[in-house]
Amino acid sequence: MNLNDLKYIREVDFTLRIFTWTIIGGLLLNVVFVTTTFVVGFSNDKALLEIIMTIPYALMIATLASIMVFPFLDLREYISDRVMCKELGWDYEIDFVSKFSPDQLEKLRENYLNLTEKSYSRSQIQERQESFIGQLTRE
Repeated sequence: MNLNDLKYIREVDFTLRIFTWTIIGGLLLNVVFVTTTFVVGFSNDKALLEIIMTIPYALMIATLASIMVFPFLDLREYISDRVMCKELGWDYEIDFVSKFSPDQLEKLRENYLNLTEKSYSRSQIQERQESFIGQLTRE
């Protein structure tokens, strides 16, 4: 991914499909912080009221941490998807997002990264990715 690829940020739709890790990560981080608050509180012989009083602080810290980290991971994934579609000559919405399930999209991303790491030419990457799609849709 190059600095030039940041142009795709202008085209971001703020939907659940693009920002899935922000939502999932935020929820999981909140659960972890609340659980940790109870575990640490009970292990230090704190009263239940003291533990409950610290939960809003734990939720605030978890929410702020998730807001500062996870959206950037989702944007990075979005930009890399757009770059992959541009390299393969695909339309992002028609040929990529609406055509495959989230699990298939993940497998396509992994396969594309493996192909680019092996330094294949652009035409070889297109051929191998198309054959991978054939295998993926048969499963």
